[in-house]
Amino acid sequence: MSVNANSKVFIILSGNTFGVEAAQAIAGALKKKNTIKIVNASDIFTSRLREEIPSAVKAICDALEDKEQLEELNFSDNAFGPAGAEPMVDFLTKNRRLRVLKLNNNGLGVRGGILIGKALLAAADKNVSEGRTSSLRTIIAGRNRLEDGSSQALANAIAAHGTLTEVRIPQNGIRPDGIITLSKGLAVCKDLEILDLQDNTFTEKGSVNFAKALVEWPNLKVLNVGDCLLSTKGGITFAEALSLGHNKKLEKLNLQYNELDREAVEILATTISNHLKNLNSLELNGNKVNPKDISIRNVISALEENGNADALGELDDMEISDEEEEEELDEEETEPSVKGLEDRKVLIESKVESRIEIQKPEKHLIEVKSVQESETREIHKEDQETPSANSERQVKELTERISKDKVTESSINAEQKVVKPLTPAKLEEFKKAQENTGIIYLSCVPPFMKPSKIKHLLGQYGNIGRVYLAPEDPKARSRRKKYGGNKKKKYTEGWVEFLDKKVAKLIAKTLNAQPIGGNKRNYYHDDLWNIKYLAKFKWNNLTEQIAYEKAARTQRLQAEISQARRENKEYVKKVEKAKMIQSMEEKKEKKRKAAEVEMANLETFTEADVIEKKRKKIKQKSAEDGDNKKD
Repeated sequence: MSVNANSKVFIILSGNTFGVEAAQAIAGALKKKNTIKIVNASDIFTSRLREEIPSAVKAICDALEDKEQLEELNFSDNAFGPAGAEPMVDFLTKNRRLRVLKLNNNGLGVRGGILIGKALLAAADKNVSEGRTSSLRTIIAGRNRLEDGSSQALANAIAAHGTLTEVRIPQNGIRPDGIITLSKGLAVCKDLEILDLQDNTFTEKGSVNFAKALVEWPNLKVLNVGDCLLSTKGGITFAEALSLGHNKKLEKLNLQYNELDREAVEILATTISNHLKNLNSLELNGNKVNPKDISIRNVISALEENGNADALGELDDMEISDEEEEEELDEEETEPSVKGLEDRKVLIESKVESRIEIQKPEKHLIEVKSVQESETREIHKEDQETPSANSERQVKELTERISKDKVTESSINAEQKVVKPLTPAKLEEFKKAQENTGIIYLSCVPPFMKPSKIKHLLGQYGNIGRVYLAPEDPKARSRRKKYGGNKKKKYTEGWVEFLDKKVAKLIAKTLNAQPIGGNKRNYYHDDLWNIKYLAKFKWNNLTEQIAYEKAARTQRLQAEISQARRENKEYVKKVEKAKMIQSMEEKKEKKRKAAEVEMANLETFTEADVIEKKRKKIKQKSAEDGDNKKD
């Protein structure tokens, strides 16, 4: 490394793989440079043994301890776990000039998180003892399984370094208790500008405490709490905290998949209009609000008023209740409202004209037409006579007549339907089309992605026939819902049929292991496709396989039920036998006790009693003999 002594040095090691000896050699070169500003050591231990990594990390960190101009250290995407965190402790404690620390996707776990938190806290304590202000501005520690166990250590470190402006700790499995602890630490950082807590679990308990901290960040520009399960009540509390107007600089807000309802969204719309004038990116997808709801329209209007009409992201995965879906269908099927008698006449006349256009009308169709015309004349006549008094009655009669017309028309259409016979040519054409189809297999479906979304994403590359996604185990879903996880249905694998096998092959070849991409704000932007083309595999093979698995499962279930019945029958039999044996034993015991009592009574008789008893027997016998002689 031949570098000018006064120049700022940027060390980029990312994308390589270093063993212990190579790391020590690099560390030797780093020790000689005092102007190092940034060290990017992300993804440098691929395929290395776990035992090698701690020594390599320590060599690099020891070389950087005394670098006063060092501003950023990036060890992201190195799966070294807690063992890799320990060698960093001395560096984090001694080098107090560091401004940016990036430890994303390192698998630190609870123990690693505690080690990092305590090291940063020790550095902050040294700053206080020396009367220095902390230089640390950014902490990034996402995807590390930090969980609740490390939240206290991290919260203490964050609070001690109250100068932080950016904190990103998404996807760490932190639950409500951990969120409460972290919120207290984050509340101390008054200059916070960027906060990312995506894919942790808040629930109402965590949301309430987080809302209290939210008002402490007047400079906040980016807030990502997407997929955090704020809950319905928690979402309202969160929205109310925003409505207080303490976060007027907010530019990006992610609230995806948080079970927000229309009340929370309505509060948010008012807040955007009154306080969030700079908001240019808003994510609300996956919440419990109909995209056509007035609250969503109010949000769009508020954004448009602020000059950010394109700020709202996609709303293609909103959780709509069954009742709302039925209402939407009813609205689509319902005729437009008729206002005034003239409009009602025009509506009937248009229905009459539509019936005239039916090819070759039958006799009863002509009768329907004539009835419609007579009804039109009657209504027109009634309108002239009593234009206001009978309007309600006329609307009711009109509704009944139109419903009758619909029934008549549907019966006419049913009579006109012709079932075409299946010809050999048509059958051959169908078989040929089936032979030309291609099936791709999705070994892993992105979390909570629906079949409609799969069809939408892959449909842009070719015509899709059928899509089947295998749902997750119901027990796993119920367990996830029980402990506050996402309630949406997940799918484990899937099959997609393309009408052209060439397209299917090309898609499998080009998209496999590639990111889904699309809009950067898309929930699935960073997920990877896992696609394989199934050669000589047709849709009927899939249905046969499913049918076979279902039959096998049914057979196994019947066998288990039969076995259970046999076991139950044998158990009942043994229970009855045990009862019978017990009854016999009780009877024997009863007889034995009776015999013992009798023997005891005999032993108490005196000799005189025995003689008296014999005398009575002799006397009784002689009396009986005397009676016999008389006879």
